[in-house]
Amino acid sequence: MNDKGFERAIAANKPEERLHLYGSISLTARRSSDGIELIVEDDGPGISEKDRGEAIKSGARLDTSKPGTGLGLAIANDLLQAYGARLVLGTSSALGGLAAHITLPARVVRSHHDPA
Repeated sequence: MNDKGFERAIAANKPEERLHLYGSISLTARRSSDGIELIVEDDGPGISEKDRGEAIKSGARLDTSKPGTGLGLAIANDLLQAYGARLVLGTSSALGGLAAHITLPARVVRSHHDPA
């Protein structure tokens, strides 16, 4: 994954918008046996387990009381899948809101750092 692809994947969900909506946001990065895991958590209302699949569909909006297109998570998920990465939504045990788990596969991570 090149730097631009990674930036697009992360920026698609516009974390700066989440910062002003909620009080806390956390980003954790760690190596795992599968590659690198990124976990983005907040203290907002989260997404119920039954709505998580719908939340990553293009144009799906779970909260129509706020402006938006319903594209952020769908675009992030599409870009991540294009690089063989995974996006799994859950609940933040630390902050109580949404937890987005992104796993970048080891082959993508290695190819970015190894000279071709």
